[in-house]
Amino acid sequence: MAKKKTKPNLEIEKVIADEKGKQSNHQKHKKTSSYVTYAILSLTFLIALLYFGYTLIDLENVQNATSQIITSSFLLVSATVFLIVALIRAKKNFDPSFVIIASLFLLCFSSFQLASSAGFVVLPTDIVLPDFTNQSLVDVLSWASENKITIEETYENSDLVPSYHIIQQNISPGTSLKKVDTVQVMVSDGPDLKKQVMFPNMVGKNVDTVISFVEENHFSNVTIDFIASEVERDSILEQDKSGLLPRDDAIRMVASLGNETLSPLPMEDLTNQTLFIASTWCKRNGLGVEIIYDYSDTIAKGLVITQSVASGEMVTPGTDTIIITVSKGQKITVPDFATMSVEEMTAWAMEYNIKINFENRYDANIAIGELISSSIDAGTTIDEGSEIEIVISKGPLKMEEFETAEEYRAWAEKNGVAYKEEVAYSNDVATGGIISVTPSVGTILQNGETIVLTISQGKQVTVPYLVGKRRSEITQICNDQGLRCSFIYGGYSETVGRNIAIRQSRSSGSTIAQNATITITLSQGIIEKVNVPNFVGQTQSSVQSQCNSLGITCNFQVESNYSSTPQGQVTRQSHSGTMNKGSTITIYVSRGPAQSYQVVIQATWFGTTYNETVATLKEK
Repeated sequence: MAKKKTKPNLEIEKVIADEKGKQSNHQKHKKTSSYVTYAILSLTFLIALLYFGYTLIDLENVQNATSQIITSSFLLVSATVFLIVALIRAKKNFDPSFVIIASLFLLCFSSFQLASSAGFVVLPTDIVLPDFTNQSLVDVLSWASENKITIEETYENSDLVPSYHIIQQNISPGTSLKKVDTVQVMVSDGPDLKKQVMFPNMVGKNVDTVISFVEENHFSNVTIDFIASEVERDSILEQDKSGLLPRDDAIRMVASLGNETLSPLPMEDLTNQTLFIASTWCKRNGLGVEIIYDYSDTIAKGLVITQSVASGEMVTPGTDTIIITVSKGQKITVPDFATMSVEEMTAWAMEYNIKINFENRYDANIAIGELISSSIDAGTTIDEGSEIEIVISKGPLKMEEFETAEEYRAWAEKNGVAYKEEVAYSNDVATGGIISVTPSVGTILQNGETIVLTISQGKQVTVPYLVGKRRSEITQICNDQGLRCSFIYGGYSETVGRNIAIRQSRSSGSTIAQNATITITLSQGIIEKVNVPNFVGQTQSSVQSQCNSLGITCNFQVESNYSSTPQGQVTRQSHSGTMNKGSTITIYVSRGPAQSYQVVIQATWFGTTYNETVATLKEK
């Protein structure tokens, strides 16, 4: 007979059952959390893997490739680590909340990076300066207009870059436009026909070799004539010049037609060929050539417009002459540039092969971007290749503020502003500083207006009276008043002692700037007197000795005439008596009495002519 369960036993069983239920619910919750964790981690790993793969595939189009690879690698490694950690701890009792939150963050970040790289999400970016190299000037000007950037153009010849395309720019591509307001670009002006290029001796070469060389090196004035010859056909027989030559130099060559009779042949299509190519084809096939020029709206200057014999028709060498019409380019009428933008002017110039030299200049009366002047008036007819000087307004120029006169000078010269400088004393502005500027800062400068810079001379100083003062005293006075004193010696004085001022370069009582220089003339001292005796009748050596003792300079001069006074004795002197020591006198000495000689003229001294006789007598 079964025992009847007591009430306490039922309560225990209920508690056990509740506990088992709780454990079961916890296991179910734990299992659900694990599934969620695995799903998020797996999705995160998949997105990170896709982002890493996309980065490697699209590597050539990524500007910051290294940064992208590092970012994608980090995300992939992080997702992998979280997934491995979750798998290892799967059977252990741990809270997956941190892993889920971190995984969600990685998932969002990886998804955003992938969408951004693939172009599904477009982020706002800083506008940077593009690379203009080889771009059309019209496109560059259009871009500059849209981005409010000023383009300054200079032209340079180039063999590699087509005309009106950009060779280089002064600011590196990728620079933020926040730092750019003006870009200087060098524009191609096409090949320089004046450039000297080595033209080799082509004698013995084939005509096709010459044609290729001429076109590749942009020679513009080469002529090849053909004559019958025993030499192989199309071989160059003569060449009038070679070596380093300008590209537009006239070079004449002669080639062989061979010695066989040339057969009729079908006419080739020479339209749109250069005159050199067209005329050479005719001549090398024994055909005469006649050239005429005409305007064309469709065929570029220098290319063939029409030919007198249609392409494909038979022509006979030695009989037929082909008339070739060569384009002079379009007959161009200059438009009214005042109605056009810079981009439109440039596009027009490119279309008609006209070179426009733009200059930007400030103008108080013409709005920015508007035409100031053109070197050729609207309606004028010009040919291709002509040049036009156009000045475009930069708008009004405002007076700016600078700290130094040098900055003002540089600014004025850069902007073509006339200026003059005035000086004034100032107790507040240091020497060389700006006291005032006219017109005032912020004022719009009118066309042709001259700005006036008033520059400080420093503090005003009254020149003291320095004559009669000693050098040491003068030096102290100059130092006290902020003056610069320069000293020179002016010679000996009758009454003033050494190092005492006898003159000053600036009058006392006049005003000068502080730190100005005054030149002070000092006395060398009171001069010593000597008594110069009468030297007449004495010898030169005796007089020289006395001059040395007296401290005077004696210059000796021989008398021009003979006299009874013995040679070398003093006949007269320029000064005598009391003189300043160091003075100079002139002493005259006798030439001595004249001497007589007996001359016997020999017959051999007489020549055959008068002049010969005179010359011989003078010699003797």
